[in-house]
Amino acid sequence: LEAVKTQAVISETPQACGDFDAPAPSGAELTVPGACIEYRIRVTNTGTRPADDVSLADELDGSLVFRAARLVGFEADGPGFGLTTPVSGQDCAGGGCRVSLADAALPAGATGEVVIRATVR
Repeated sequence: LEAVKTQAVISETPQACGDFDAPAPSGAELTVPGACIEYRIRVTNTGTRPADDVSLADELDGSLVFRAARLVGFEADGPGFGLTTPVSGQDCAGGGCRVSLADAALPAGATGEVVIRATVR
């Protein structure tokens, strides 16, 4: 498996940060207080066989407020399959802003993503 994490400023304001269906304004560049940040953790199965029991976790920085997360492209590999997240609006200053994926599978050559959105305190 190959994993890559990227970060982008989605908006310089917090409006609709947790709404993945809302159109993102163009031209956002600054990570000012209130800015909406998006993290993408892309996992690719570069092998020739399915990858089973895939798990990953990401701890958000204490300067953020968790807004939303979603997963794309992963398949279920067990009864615990899914994404575990903090409650939307949770301040990460005290820790505990962990987003994790468990019991996932990726077919050979497939890519899955965990997308996380947060605002800057």
